[in-house]
Amino acid sequence: MGRTNRYLLIDRLKKLERLGIASETGVDSWSVSPRMETTLKAMGERGDIIKTMHRSLQSHGIEHAPERYIVHLNKLETPIVGRLVGKGLANDELNDRVHLVIDGTDGRAHYVEITEASQRDAVPRGSIVEVALEQVGPRNADRAIAALARDSGVYKPSEHLAIVRQSVRVP
Repeated sequence: MGRTNRYLLIDRLKKLERLGIASETGVDSWSVSPRMETTLKAMGERGDIIKTMHRSLQSHGIEHAPERYIVHLNKLETPIVGRLVGKGLANDELNDRVHLVIDGTDGRAHYVEITEASQRDAVPRGSIVEVALEQVGPRNADRAIAALARDSGVYKPSEHLAIVRQSVRVP
């Protein structure tokens, strides 16, 4: 009984070692990474995302190999075009984020989280969508700061405040 239990524990530690979470420090001595909990939590979340993607694709009769599943968390390098096959609240209902599962025209399945939860019902499943990073240009405040710093190359908030006080008249 004791030997069997010992072998099971060693097998578990070797699995954690393959995941980069544990390392053998000597004979019968192991060290567990301080980031073990975060790593395992991230792996669990990724597993949940893959299951969500699989269910959404399967409900539309679409099959992709697991290596064709692309999860875009907080990064999106190129726009994604495809058919929206699934949507819902992202992993944490408190953060007001929505996930989209898209059967891409590139032959891959994509999981994307967006912050516009109010837009969740705007686009029905089955629609062709394009998801891309929003192109944000300079704001009015950015233009005002650039104009004030144009001559000297240095922005001085005190000068800005003086100009604003002169231009705004409160009755």
